[in-house]
Amino acid sequence: MLRVAFFVLLPLLPAWGCGSGEVDRSPPPPESDSATSAPARFEGVGQFLPHPTLGAWRQWGEVRYFDGGNLFNYMDGASDGYIEYGVVALATTEYKPEVTVGGNPRTVTVEIFDMGSPEGAFGKWSRIAGEQGDPVDVVARHVSIGAGGLQGGADLVFWKGQYLVKLTYLDEDPNATEEGMRSASRDILGTMARAIAQGVPGGTDPPADLRRFPPEGLIAHSPVFFKRAVLGREGMGPGWRAWYDRGGKRIMLVRAGRAAWDALRVGVPASPSAGIGEESVSFHDDLLGDVVLARKGDVVVFAADPDLPDLPRAPPAAKSELVRQALEL
Repeated sequence: MLRVAFFVLLPLLPAWGCGSGEVDRSPPPPESDSATSAPARFEGVGQFLPHPTLGAWRQWGEVRYFDGGNLFNYMDGASDGYIEYGVVALATTEYKPEVTVGGNPRTVTVEIFDMGSPEGAFGKWSRIAGEQGDPVDVVARHVSIGAGGLQGGADLVFWKGQYLVKLTYLDEDPNATEEGMRSASRDILGTMARAIAQGVPGGTDPPADLRRFPPEGLIAHSPVFFKRAVLGREGMGPGWRAWYDRGGKRIMLVRAGRAAWDALRVGVPASPSAGIGEESVSFHDDLLGDVVLARKGDVVVFAADPDLPDLPRAPPAAKSELVRQALEL
């Protein structure tokens, strides 16, 4: 029988793994389930996978385990994005409606990543949220689960403590519709994720570095932590990016280290700016647009307006003021 699977994922699915590559979600042999196969192992990070049931759903098949050394076997090139943020281990398994465990075409895959630290868990989650287009749209998909979650299409991902949890809904019924699958995933994944979050240890406080962003006009859930290269630009070093709306004008603010100053200043004609930090300049960058850049010690802050179709850019004075405020925090 021909089976048709509908996958409805977030617009930029590679953000889940920060890289290309297919995730291997091959199920156990069709005749194998929790009732007839060898008992699944729930250890390490796998102990936070609910069993034997999760609400009206039953854990089905094996629990698969991976670490930073073999994660590529599970998600190919997408593993690099997790390794960057310090992933220690992954445990994943599937759940099916308890009333028809073996034959029901609906499946929820749960993945729990031990990211090694709350910084790593938030950082990876923030990259997922920050690469979904306009940050204003992310606000509508945010869900209050754990320390923060994001739901869209057939996926829900949240973080809590040093853990990152992802749930994916799949309906292989040939009569399933895309809209029906979206509606079912919204109802099912939220309930399941909240139940999982109760059993995952760790705090829900945001990273302390978020307090270094001026609050006025900060778009909710827009700050992103880049562990290795802020904005994905080599040579910039680690740092943070956030988006602001000030007076209806959009501004991108970046807070990083001295490496960002050196990387942005090399070979770029710039005009000195007065009254911001120890050094400040303004210039144009092909990728960032018009930039106001300032430094205070080894702290570097800049405001920019990269290509923003249909969104109004802020004037230089507004960017300069935002940079000045950020340097004082």
